Amino acid sequence: MALADVQAEDGERLRAESEAVGKQALYVDCDGSDAAAVEQAIAARVECFGRLDIVVADAGITGVWTPVEELRPDEWITPLYSAVLPHRLIVL
Repeated sequence: MALADVQAEDGERLRAESEAVGKQALYVDCDGSDAAAVEQAIAARVECFGRLDIVVADAGITGVWTPVEELRPDEWITPLYSAVLPHRLIVL
């Protein structure tokens, strides 16, 4: 399993927990909105495990905490960008 995230402390903790129960794991620091970082994370996964079989892209940020009907259009941009772009970068 490979974990790619910007929260290194949590990623390393999850990697260690996985290894503690006998699972091989890798943590890679990766900002899913950065195409080069995504490419590096995929390359690290392939180098460590030989291939990439499954991707679960669950990155995203919430932006403004307010009821959705009260959001202005400009407040949708960052959450939308962070939810969609990583998926596009992974499949390129």
